[in-house]
Amino acid sequence: KRDEENLNLFRALKVKQIPIEEQAIERSHIYDEKLSPECKPLESQDSFESIRLFLSHHGFCSLDSMDYLKNGKHWDNSKAFDRFQTRIQLLDSTAENFFDDIKKLDKTSPILNCTGQIFYLKKRQYTILESFENMETPEELNPAFLKMVSQFGSVVEVKRHCGWTGNSETSWKTVSSSHSNTNPETKTICEIDGHDSILYWVDLTTEMAFYLPHHFSMDHHSPEMRILIVWLEEFRDDLDSILPAQESSSKFRDISIIGIHPLKNHLFRISLNANAQRMQSACASIPLIDGMVVPLNILSFFLR
Repeated sequence: KRDEENLNLFRALKVKQIPIEEQAIERSHIYDEKLSPECKPLESQDSFESIRLFLSHHGFCSLDSMDYLKNGKHWDNSKAFDRFQTRIQLLDSTAENFFDDIKKLDKTSPILNCTGQIFYLKKRQYTILESFENMETPEELNPAFLKMVSQFGSVVEVKRHCGWTGNSETSWKTVSSSHSNTNPETKTICEIDGHDSILYWVDLTTEMAFYLPHHFSMDHHSPEMRILIVWLEEFRDDLDSILPAQESSSKFRDISIIGIHPLKNHLFRISLNANAQRMQSACASIPLIDGMVVPLNILSFFLR
């Protein structure tokens, strides 16, 4: 009798289980018909502007620069903050000088460029306008000055040089094979004037041109910041006073002056004007500090 009761219980459970399994089979058929999508990587985007990405990575697409470009604003060169802002200029393809602008852009070096103008002030000379004739008699100059100048870089002729020359009009030009294969002549210090020859230095990030000019131009419109390296036989507290009267009173130009005064212990005292000190404080990588004393063997390295 007990076996019969167990058998009836099993039959009842079986009757209940059959519809449950039938429903499960039906659901499995439905799921098979609706297969879940296979995981695939997203398609590569090809509609973005690569030039925008390039300019952004190199710091040209700042919010300020894009706002100025969109609204037709112009940076104020009289303000030091504006001069250091990245600028984007739209080229008009319908303009007559469009291809000239493209050629200039194509010739521009991908690394930074910098120019240093070198002056020598003797005793009882008060402005750099009095210093131009000093280079005609190098034997009367301090030998340490001549050694410092020689360590700034290699002497290259402007007409045979394809890099930065200190002037955008003569820089980054194609040099003919006849000029490039000719060995340059020995140059005197008077000929390293920026027109005939320069002292050239280049590394991975910067190319520099140094020269000893025969005159001092009053160009206020060039965006390039001017750096003057002045050898002082007599120490000056106010370096801005050695500038011409028109230039020292002008606020439209940012001129950084680095003064070098030889001491009796054969060391050299560095002095910076206000603009150079601001530049030094803004860039921690600049080793020169106003009032510091350095030996001759590292003087040119620190100045570069």
